[in-house]
Amino acid sequence: MERRLHQPVRREAAIFTEHPWETGITAYNTVALDQGRFKIWYATDDQYIDNPMLHGYAESTDGFVSVNAGFAGGEFLTKPLVLKGGELELNYSTSAVGSVRVEIQDAHNRALPGYGLDECPEIFGDQIEGVARWSGGTDLSSLAGQSVRLRFALKDADIYAFRFR
Repeated sequence: MERRLHQPVRREAAIFTEHPWETGITAYNTVALDQGRFKIWYATDDQYIDNPMLHGYAESTDGFVSVNAGFAGGEFLTKPLVLKGGELELNYSTSAVGSVRVEIQDAHNRALPGYGLDECPEIFGDQIEGVARWSGGTDLSSLAGQSVRLRFALKDADIYAFRFR
C-alpha cells in the first residue's frame, strides 16, 4: 500500500475578509448543502479580540462562477435555446449603480417584438430567483417551444445563472 500526501492546488479565495476581526487566524470547519445553498461555518481568532468568534456564510450553489461586466458595461449572447416555461429567472448581483437588461432574440439575432433591450427595464440588486420583466410583463408562455437567444447587457453586474420556469 502506498501513501501519498495530498498536494492541494492553489486557487483564488472563495471567502474574502471584510472586517478587521476576520484577519487573524481563520479555521473552516464545516461546509454543508442546505436548501440550495452552501453554508460554511468558520471560527476566527484575532490578536485584538479576547474571545474567538464563530461566523456563518451562505452561498448559492451557482454563485461561484459568473459572467461579469465592470462599470463600462458589456454584453453576451447565448447559444440558441428552446424556451420552456413562462418566465425567465435570473441569479444576479449588481452594484448600487449597476444593472442587468435582457433581450430575447429569434434565431437570426433579431429582437422579438416587445422583448428588446429598450423594453426591459434595468434590473438591479442581488437576487437568486429574480424574474426578468419587459414592458409587457414577465409572461413568456406565448413564446414556449420557440428557439431563442438571450442577449444580456450588464453594467457593473454579475449573472450567475438563468433558467426558464
